[in-house]
Amino acid sequence: MFKRACGIYLHERRKRYTGGNVFFEIIDIPGHTPGHIGLYERNHKLFFCGDHILDKITPNIGFWGFEENILATYFNSLAKVYSYDIDYLFSAHRNIIRDHTRRINELMFHHKERLGEIVHILKDGELSVRDVAAQMHWSIRARGWEDFPIPQKWFAAGEAMSHLEHLYCTGKLNKELREGKLFFKLE
Repeated sequence: MFKRACGIYLHERRKRYTGGNVFFEIIDIPGHTPGHIGLYERNHKLFFCGDHILDKITPNIGFWGFEENILATYFNSLAKVYSYDIDYLFSAHRNIIRDHTRRINELMFHHKERLGEIVHILKDGELSVRDVAAQMHWSIRARGWEDFPIPQKWFAAGEAMSHLEHLYCTGKLNKELREGKLFFKLE
């Protein structure tokens, strides 16, 4: 255990921080990023979650590699947070969330719609990740995919890939690597 200048103690073995009358548990909530964590204060019903749950916008769940189904990991992390008794959820952007279960239900619905959108896009045949991302609906001020800023294309393609890989891992899609490019099609 060590003390920082601000009076916060780190209890490494117990995975918690203490300071004054607050006791933060470190909660593993991978999904937005593989090692994402949150801080839960059980007595005051506070949860600091970074980009795990955002109000009004959806967190970007990008693709981090083939080692795990990151979207399924995110869903499991959402289910974990859903079960906590929280009065105030503090995210990295926008507003404080007062009803975390409502917001988690909205996020799950969003991803269910997103998965359905991809299945619909692939009804006409196989496509690359880029081609799927270009046909998906995005809430961005651009006339079309070609007008997307490069960083937004990167985020969109990563999110498309995490959803495509989830559909592949759950047996709904086939994938094939040809000439360094992945193609997906319905099972």
